[in-house]
Amino acid sequence: MNRDSNLYTFLFATIMVFVVATVLAFTSQSLKDLQSENVRKEKMQNILATIGIVVEREKAPEIYTKYIIEELALVSDGSIDKKVDAFKLKLNLEIKKPIEQQRFPLYLAKVDSLQYYIVPLRGSGLWDAIWGYVALEGDKNTIKGAVFDHKSETPGLGAEITQDGFEDQFIGKLISKQENYNPVEVNKPGNSLNEYQVDGIIAASVSISSDLTARCESAGVPVVLFNRAQELNDHSAVTSDNFEGGKTVSRFFLAAGHERIAYIGGWEGASTHRDREAGFCAGLKEGSKQLTAYALADFSVERAKEVAREMFDKPNYPDAVFVVQDLMAFAVMDVLRDELGIKIPDEVSIVGYDDVPPAALAAYDLTTMRQRANIMVDKTVSLLLNKIDNPALVPQHIKVKSPLIIRSSAKIPKGWTS
Repeated sequence: MNRDSNLYTFLFATIMVFVVATVLAFTSQSLKDLQSENVRKEKMQNILATIGIVVEREKAPEIYTKYIIEELALVSDGSIDKKVDAFKLKLNLEIKKPIEQQRFPLYLAKVDSLQYYIVPLRGSGLWDAIWGYVALEGDKNTIKGAVFDHKSETPGLGAEITQDGFEDQFIGKLISKQENYNPVEVNKPGNSLNEYQVDGIIAASVSISSDLTARCESAGVPVVLFNRAQELNDHSAVTSDNFEGGKTVSRFFLAAGHERIAYIGGWEGASTHRDREAGFCAGLKEGSKQLTAYALADFSVERAKEVAREMFDKPNYPDAVFVVQDLMAFAVMDVLRDELGIKIPDEVSIVGYDDVPPAALAAYDLTTMRQRANIMVDKTVSLLLNKIDNPALVPQHIKVKSPLIIRSSAKIPKGWTS
């Protein structure tokens, strides 16, 4: 066979792949028992380490049988399942079962007539699972020792949990107080919990829940919402005057003589969207008009493009559209001009909200409601500091007026200026 041919190359590569795969599979299978035995010994090492006994891996089985006097498989009601080998139980599998089928291992140790109870632990780290063992003294309350391990954590952060300096901090801590469970908390070295706790929170998430803010307040941490508000007004907030801003846009369109007016909103759970829409519709109602088209784009540029195609790629499309956020407005403008060949503002007027820096660029020159962020930030910080000093302060909702910045993306009514 010609060694320079494609066929020879293909056959050679196929044979080599088969040979290498076979060797790897054989090696893996041959080492499987050895690997399992090493895992078993390392587990014994970790269990012994919680009671202060450090041994080499090869000697672990011998020392383990000397000090571990009993292995128990516990049922959720505290009873013992004698049919189950506690040592073989794996927490990562047990926690996925229905609670009545779960079994949890408990190891009893005895060292110099002192009895200890060793409990395996498992939880979530930043990147993956964290697990370990904690030994309790005979009072079943005082921590004798702790060992932790992980699959993948950030070096210098999560990876520190395997270091003696971290694990030794748990020695002597109590897990209960006056018969009530008292979880051990990991804190910044040298600081108490109260010293490490933040003094206050400024929350700017679109979807922040009233439950979350209530939990912060109940924990003694004051919260001020920035550019967000909640319907019940139970928490202080600083926003632009979104309702009046929406109404200003509707009056601007009506003054320019627009007849087919549309609205593209964000996410219906966001207060900014709700208030701007409410003000816009209220302004149209005052002018005896109503929306010709309505859509939500979830504050997504891609979704805004889809909405623009659906709304304008048809006859008798709207002649004006209020887009509740500048970034979505840019996407709408791109679709109208570049895909549909619609002239702005000759055929469609577009107004956004926020006045982000690109709005002033010649490529968009977007007419928009300006959020006066510098004023909003100052008032938010001031309000939070007041709440920290005066916890009983009644919640306030400060609304900062937004001016309309008139540019070339919309027809300008006679007499209107920025």
